[in-house]
Amino acid sequence: MNFCSCLVQIVDIPRKIKIENQEDAAAEVSVSFSPYKKKSFTRIKLLAFERLKLDLLNFYEIGDFILVEGTLRVYKSTVSRKKSTYLIAKKIYPFLLNDKEMEEFEIKNT
Repeated sequence: MNFCSCLVQIVDIPRKIKIENQEDAAAEVSVSFSPYKKKSFTRIKLLAFERLKLDLLNFYEIGDFILVEGTLRVYKSTVSRKKSTYLIAKKIYPFLLNDKEMEEFEIKNT
């Protein structure tokens, strides 16, 4: 298993995606993080399911930093033979959000 914890920054608007003929099955967003001892940022896709999907769609915006625990997966496309790296979220913690979002998140989770 490739379990990891990453501090990432959201660089795209979170959106709903369809998986295996299920509408609204997951939420996907592009995130960037800085690998250990490198000066450049790496972009990967973050996938969230169930309650995490709703939190991601409702509370997080571009530029927010979140702490994500999950597994890393590499999927190969059968059509274009490209490899895509995904971080499948098991837990998401708010790290740096603006004050309005933080108040809404605290009210919802109390």
